[in-house]
Amino acid sequence: MQNLDVNDGGSETVPDMSKPSKGTATATPTDPGLSPRVQSQDTDPLELHKLSLSYDYLMFKIKDYIRTLTDQTYESVVQKQDRINHDYFDKQLNLPQQYEEIDKLLRTCNDLEQEFMKIDQLEIFVHDFKQRLDAIEKEFGKKS
Repeated sequence: MQNLDVNDGGSETVPDMSKPSKGTATATPTDPGLSPRVQSQDTDPLELHKLSLSYDYLMFKIKDYIRTLTDQTYESVVQKQDRINHDYFDKQLNLPQQYEEIDKLLRTCNDLEQEFMKIDQLEIFVHDFKQRLDAIEKEFGKKS
């Protein structure tokens, strides 16, 4: 197996598992009855060394992925906090301008309400005036 390179910025070298590692027993070339395949099976018949290296590499990739997710989450939280700290709502929703528009509409509504009240007063005045005119016409009609 060849050395593996991790594509995420950091790199970890996985040793070549086809070569025996230090401390393992190997047959010397003077042993006539042992083939290289038998040597490999005698030293690591279940290929535990290869399995161990694969497991270590898998754990490294999992930790690296978790670290990447942690960094992304942290950056996202920091960005949200910055938006809130820098008047996010004022900039995004333009609240001061909307408050001014609401105040303007309320003033207009108040002015309209006052005008309607004036019209109601005029209606009452006109109604009273008509009653007086009718009363005067009746009195004038009786006298003539």
